[in-house]
Amino acid sequence: MRVALYHHLPPGGALRVVGDFVANAPPDVEIDLFGLEDVTGSPFQQVDYPVPGTFPRTAPLDAGRVGDLWGGRLSRPVLAARLGPAERTVAEMINAGNYDVAYIHPSWLSNVPGLVRLLRAPSVVYLHEVRRASFEPSYRQGGRGGLLGFPGRIVGGLGDRLLAPRDRRGVGAATRLACNSTYTAERILASYGRAASVVPPGVDTNVFRPRTVPASNTPYVLSVGGLEPFKNHHVTVDALAKIDPSIRPSLVLVYERCDAQYRRRLLERAREVGVIVTEQRGVSDEKLAELYSGALATVACAQLEPLGLTPLESIACGTPVVAVREAGYRETVSDGENGLLVPRSVPALSRAISDIVAGTAGIGEPGDIPSTILPFWSVGASTERQVAALREVVDVQDA
Repeated sequence: MRVALYHHLPPGGALRVVGDFVANAPPDVEIDLFGLEDVTGSPFQQVDYPVPGTFPRTAPLDAGRVGDLWGGRLSRPVLAARLGPAERTVAEMINAGNYDVAYIHPSWLSNVPGLVRLLRAPSVVYLHEVRRASFEPSYRQGGRGGLLGFPGRIVGGLGDRLLAPRDRRGVGAATRLACNSTYTAERILASYGRAASVVPPGVDTNVFRPRTVPASNTPYVLSVGGLEPFKNHHVTVDALAKIDPSIRPSLVLVYERCDAQYRRRLLERAREVGVIVTEQRGVSDEKLAELYSGALATVACAQLEPLGLTPLESIACGTPVVAVREAGYRETVSDGENGLLVPRSVPALSRAISDIVAGTAGIGEPGDIPSTILPFWSVGASTERQVAALREVVDVQDA
């Protein structure tokens, strides 16, 4: 089976899913990578492609000098305007290859790429989430970054008006939709009116496994994910602030994407309430696994997280998770077995973290925790599921 795999993803869990699939696909699945090369105007110009030594066929996406105007705030709408021609170039490359199936992953700009409409091969579009800027007002308000005030809202709205239709049309043109969680499937049906097959991702247990690491001089909890408002790292800071300073753990933040304004406010808040914060940016998977293994707990309180690889990675390393009881976290965190699920409130999160610090949470031993998610949530099982989804579409076309 010959597969054209396209993505235009930023650093994060979705890109990890793509890399794991490419690295673990069986020999009879031949994968060629395609994508866009972010040049100027993108915050993700240095994104590595999934497998070392594997280089995709790309078309450039460049905001040019116009994107530098107004402190770079015009870059997003300019990129949105130039996205169509760039994707058209890639679609022509894919069509020239006569592939059995196109496996399409998201674009950080539009979510579902508009190029799906231009492909001759049947397509499986894998959604990690709906286009939240279109369907979640609170997400839209919290995700403007530096676009402040009325002019910023105008510029942000212009980008949305260009990008939202590409997302909707791409969804409509897909032969089949697949997604990462039951929660995401429900959101897809509610938002786009199409059903999606749940094809869960997995974690690489060769990397994310219980490890013996030197005890930290300062006990810590971990919070992993982009420094962006909807990831709610500030809620973790406020929860830690309510714990008695004599037993309060510090907070280790692990991230790649960064909203500079949010980072500044977050660190200021931590200083005000006396929470010690250590930042780790752009760490390797090996280092991340060590951080998980050394943590008292991983705290996950992002807003309506569609799935979240972070809890799965933490649990695979034997470290319990304290998560808000909503969205995709309910599918990976089993309350009292591999973590604690709590209401979205600072006091509830604080009590749960305190219970883990005190050893009164009633959660199993670190060596037993990974078995609560494995082998179902492993990369091997996920790769088999993804290959099966692609083969089903090819078989229907050949029938």
